[in-house]
Amino acid sequence: MKNYFILAILVLFSACITDEIPEPADNILDNPGELFTLLDVDFVFYSNTQRHVDVTFSNPRSQLNEAQKARLYQLEVSAPDFVRQISPDRTSFFDTQRNIGETRCYLLRFLTQDLEYTASSEICFEVMP
Repeated sequence: MKNYFILAILVLFSACITDEIPEPADNILDNPGELFTLLDVDFVFYSNTQRHVDVTFSNPRSQLNEAQKARLYQLEVSAPDFVRQISPDRTSFFDTQRNIGETRCYLLRFLTQDLEYTASSEICFEVMP
């Protein structure tokens, strides 16, 4: 009889515990969509036909909890002829000698400590004179 009483208390207690466990928060790093948003592009004179570009973007890192931030290793910015791995808290990058009128698209995504990529975003703009 004593064993049934202890078992009943354990079952009742375990039911209370599961009610208090919060649902896990959505991990924005794994959700497809727009993680990064283009904020500004500055064009720096290089020649009559080319410009350097200074790209500023929003970085979702500030929206992450500490465990998610600790998971990040680097931020990768890539295009067919451009690959940079930069600090995960950066909000800008610089690219050189882009032709005026060219449409530039960059893929931004985080590389984790496990060397896996998170969801990515593509930002595009036209190089202006």
